[in-house]
Amino acid sequence: MSRWRTLVPLFSIVSGLAQAPSVNPGGVVDAASYGKPAIGSLISIFGSGLATQPESARDIPLPISLGGVSVTFNGIAAPLLYVSPGQINAQLPWEVSSVGLVNLVVTNQGRTSAPQPIRVSSFSPGAYLLNGQAVAVNLDGTLVASQPATPGDTISIFASGLGLTDPPAISGNNSLDLLRRTSTTPSVLLNGAPVPVTFSGLSPQFVGVYQLNVVVPSGSPPAIAALQIQVGGFTSPILATLAIGAGWLQWGRDAQHANSVGVAGQDLSHILANIVYDPLAPDEQAANHGELIVHYQVPLADGNDVYMESKSGIYDPARFATQTWAESKFSWRNNTLVAEWSYASDWKAAGSTNDFWEPVFHAALGNDVLYVPGASGSLIEVNKLTGAVIQRFA
Repeated sequence: MSRWRTLVPLFSIVSGLAQAPSVNPGGVVDAASYGKPAIGSLISIFGSGLATQPESARDIPLPISLGGVSVTFNGIAAPLLYVSPGQINAQLPWEVSSVGLVNLVVTNQGRTSAPQPIRVSSFSPGAYLLNGQAVAVNLDGTLVASQPATPGDTISIFASGLGLTDPPAISGNNSLDLLRRTSTTPSVLLNGAPVPVTFSGLSPQFVGVYQLNVVVPSGSPPAIAALQIQVGGFTSPILATLAIGAGWLQWGRDAQHANSVGVAGQDLSHILANIVYDPLAPDEQAANHGELIVHYQVPLADGNDVYMESKSGIYDPARFATQTWAESKFSWRNNTLVAEWSYASDWKAAGSTNDFWEPVFHAALGNDVLYVPGASGSLIEVNKLTGAVIQRFA
């Protein structure tokens, strides 16, 4: 009993001496530009004792407490993406309406840091980087870093610090529910020259990340171009680069498909199967002056089995998300393509005809299963024989 009585006060003393979280001076920066934090954007907080162990958020909306850690700005809780002893990644809440000095407090397991005054801005433009290159994607989803953009292409650049949106965004949430454009349209410069910006707003899939759709100017020579973003009197401080290629690398060569291959194709007058996989096509054409501005998945052949995209729902040119995408399996039996099953995904296309062509819903075969796009950027693993869901990857 005497030993237990001795340990109790000793434990209390050790607990009282445990390190309180501490934020480094100047240790709060915008996650992309590494400049002043901007309201609504992602930020990184550097210090010591910020968390007991690394932990990442798994769901959207993002939590305001993660691994016993919470962060506040002027008393407003911040959504958290990642916490570790030396770094926290969070979203600066949209509710922090004031700019200038704002008090930051980190709480870890009940221990609270001293208030750290940080300077907050309405704008802090910057492109997210991957090995020095801007994180940007082509319309087919490939990274511009690996598949260079070509003159005339529309690409999407992921950015930070572009200010308020209309309609207003919700802290901790993505924008799959509504298309949110920036209240101020930024300028994008390639090698110092402005390029057309066709969309500026929040990326539908990600929390606190902006998306800029820009057109690579015709006549741009192949190069590693310097990329800058300007908005609200601020210019992105970190030099980002963007790869520009010479032209299409596919067999068609250019938008007019002015090339050919020396391979005999099948007789197009010989119809092997006739399947309607997009019953909304007439509505899409009627709303777009007879044009069908849609990307379709190429059917996936696997022995005698064929996996095809299929669509349902309602076509609304102002909102692609009113449609439903599915993956359907067919099998050849007695020279007939027979339907086996269909799996409807919760994936929804972003944007509208005012923004870009309808994005492609593209499944893939691999590891003897079918991978199908899912909501919030997830990937759904489907049993290719039965259509049953195996698991979902966030």
